[in-house]
Amino acid sequence: MTSFEEEEQPFPRVTKTLLKELETRFPSQCPRPDDSEREIWMAVGRRQVVDLLKEKFDDQNKTVLTHE
Repeated sequence: MTSFEEEEQPFPRVTKTLLKELETRFPSQCPRPDDSEREIWMAVGRRQVVDLLKEKFDDQNKTVLTHE
């Protein structure tokens, strides 16, 4: 049996268009006073996915500058 890390495939390409759409649908915002605890945790979970995809996008589009 192999570990998850050994089976892990490269992360799929994340596009700027996808990120813009997710930012619109799931903006980073403070909870409202009338939000239930469940609603708050659901919003946090959605936002964590957006943040992960932003991080992957940045990693995929990083330019490495080196001195040779």
